[in-house]
Amino acid sequence: MKDDKDILTLVKMFVGLYVDYDKPLLIALSGGPDSLVLLDLLMKIPNLQLAVAHVDHNWRETSSAEAKQLESFVDKLGLRFHLLEIDPESLSGNLEDSCREVRYRYFRELCEIHGYQGVATGHHADDQSETVLKRFFEGSSISQLSGIRPVKNIFGVKVVRPLLSISKAAIERCVQKQAFQPFYDSTNLDPRFMRGRMRASIFPFLEKEFGKNIRRGMVNIAEEAFELEGYLDQKIKPYIESILEGPLGLYLDLSKCRDLHLIELKHLIRRLCKKVGFNLSRNQIGVVCQLVLEGAAGKRVIAQERDLHIDRGRLFFLRAKIDELPSQLVLKEGVQSYGNWEITVSKNVRVGGEEKVGWVDVWRGELEVYVPTGAYLIGPYKKNIRISKLWTDDKVPSFLRGIIPVLWERGAVVREFLSCRKSSNEDKNVIQILMKLKRT
Repeated sequence: MKDDKDILTLVKMFVGLYVDYDKPLLIALSGGPDSLVLLDLLMKIPNLQLAVAHVDHNWRETSSAEAKQLESFVDKLGLRFHLLEIDPESLSGNLEDSCREVRYRYFRELCEIHGYQGVATGHHADDQSETVLKRFFEGSSISQLSGIRPVKNIFGVKVVRPLLSISKAAIERCVQKQAFQPFYDSTNLDPRFMRGRMRASIFPFLEKEFGKNIRRGMVNIAEEAFELEGYLDQKIKPYIESILEGPLGLYLDLSKCRDLHLIELKHLIRRLCKKVGFNLSRNQIGVVCQLVLEGAAGKRVIAQERDLHIDRGRLFFLRAKIDELPSQLVLKEGVQSYGNWEITVSKNVRVGGEEKVGWVDVWRGELEVYVPTGAYLIGPYKKNIRISKLWTDDKVPSFLRGIIPVLWERGAVVREFLSCRKSSNEDKNVIQILMKLKRT
């Protein structure tokens, strides 16, 4: 963990990589040894603009007095000091998670108001080892064992961790050289919280039984997992860049990507799930991968009442549950609403540009067709052998067939929009129908 190296040199290297000297940086100062050492080290770097934020969680009776001491200390350093007081009674759910969210949302607000580039926190190598062990016991994927990132966006704020490669023991040695002595928060060892149990009992027990310090091993795993994650991200980058997003959700065609290794495919599925807020279990991810590799058609995986459709190697992540189509609607000139569609009908127009039809344009959320003058209705599709065969030949995803309307005239379907077959109108006055899909 680089205990015997020059810590200031390591922090300078980190700042050179991840911090913009042209913008001020906010420091999250708890008053504990880690954040105080961080403040001291950053103060020693020339031309670095700094400010300080302290969050009083009111977990201890002494916290208010400590906040005042910190404010006085920071004022003497000539830095701007920001303070937020939290009322724990006002929070619900997991107290640790709730306080964390409040903290980072406060940091984001300060960055937006004062132009700070982000916030620096005092996370160190021991925090990293605890995170890796926790994720290991939770059964996380190998790439997720990378643990705490050096730089990460949390609740919309850039978070940098300059001490992440520094051990707690090395930080404590730095504390001994400081004039301002840190506050030691007893809640850090509170068994009510997982972090407290890690520090007070789990790690000491494991190290005693194993007969050696296991923290370095955890950090090594994090570093290699981080490298693996970067490698996998690079491998799946072409697929991420080919994603088609529309009002219905996210679409990705993997039907011709037979060179994807299983571990790459799993990583890709996880990245897609994160992108659209899907919470798939490990088993569900395995099922999705199998269906993709098999080229299975018309399959569906449900997660939190949202659908992921798998069709011939193509993935469709729906944003929300799609309502059934209403009954038929008589199309009139002008703008009308039909279910999730906004339809604009223009009569007596000249045939313009090329039509926009086909299920890919449907996914993009925009259709444009020209039809001969007539009286039309828009409505749900009903069983039609000719159209069903047309859709099968064009490999139209089966789940779209029940949620996309068709055009009716005199009780018969005269136009569908899912195949790529365009009408051949002559250069004459026709009806133009523009359809835009509202975001679900």
